[in-house]
Formats: sequence, structure tokens, C-alpha cells
Amino acid sequence: DLVLEADPFYNALNELHPYGQYSLVAAKGLGEHLRLQAAADLRRVDEAGDIGFYNRDYDHYSGTVELFDFGIERLSLSGTVDFWDSNAQLVRSWGCDADYAYCDDGSLSVGTYYSLYKYDIFTNTERDHVRTYFVRLRHKISADVTLDSDFELEDNDFDTYNRFRLGVTWR
Repeated sequence: DLVLEADPFYNALNELHPYGQYSLVAAKGLGEHLRLQAAADLRRVDEAGDIGFYNRDYDHYSGTVELFDFGIERLSLSGTVDFWDSNAQLVRSWGCDADYAYCDDGSLSVGTYYSLYKYDIFTNTERDHVRTYFVRLRHKISADVTLDSDFELEDNDFDTYNRFRLGVTWR
């Protein structure tokens, strides 16, 4: 159970009410080039009267197939099938990702995924039925410093959004 003050979205969204979130992930490697994964993520708002924007009950189930170094060394490919059940909506979706480690300290990823609900902390809004396309670049400069950048294009029923992010992590 998460309470308002402990929830990371509380300061941005201001409307969260207590809820329980339950997740289960199981993965199995089959040889050195293949891994299968199944996941379930269930969220339940404690009181039915609190369901609304930012406070959703949902069931999310997914299955993922990942290929590693399959044909091209340092290239990983994955494909995911999702099933969402929320507010009498049953939505099936998919996503895919390609990640290439161009050196020991850097990687480039491209892909797409679907979100039934996606929160935008910059505009303090919730978007429904969002298809996201992304490009990510990560490079470890030293043992302590990593540079991250990504570009995302989000497409939903109402508009298209672009976001570029650049970050530095120091450990």
C-alpha cells in the first residue's frame, strides 16, 4: 500500500489517493540467445469513490521475447504483447525495442511501446491510449559518470508530443 506522502507522483499530480499495487514477473532463459518473460501488474484504489484521473484501477499483463547477440554481436531485440483491462476497456497492444552496445561503455536503443495511461509531469496531465516512439543514447564516461539522452514522440487520440531529455548521473 502506498500513501500520499510516500508516492513519487504526489507533488506533481496532487490528486492521488491510497492504492495497492501488486506486480509479478517471471523470466526464463532458453539457451544463451533467448529469454521469455511474463508479467502481471494490478492496481487497486482503496475506495471506489476515489477512482478518477491519476487514480485508476487496472490489470496489465504482458509477455516478452528477448533475443541476445542473435546474428549480430551486442545487438538485443525484444518484442512485447500487452493486455490492459481498466474501466471496462480491454486493450491489446504491442511494443518492440532494439538495443545495440556500440562499445563496452555505451548503447543506443530505438523502439516503441503503448501506454493505456501515461502521466506527463511537465504539464501535470494524464494522457490515454499513448503510442510512444523513442531513441535513447547512454554512454558511461567514467566509473562514476554516465550521460543519458533520449527523444520521445508520443501520439494519442488528441495530439502529438515531442520530448528531448539530457541527463548526467554521478555516483
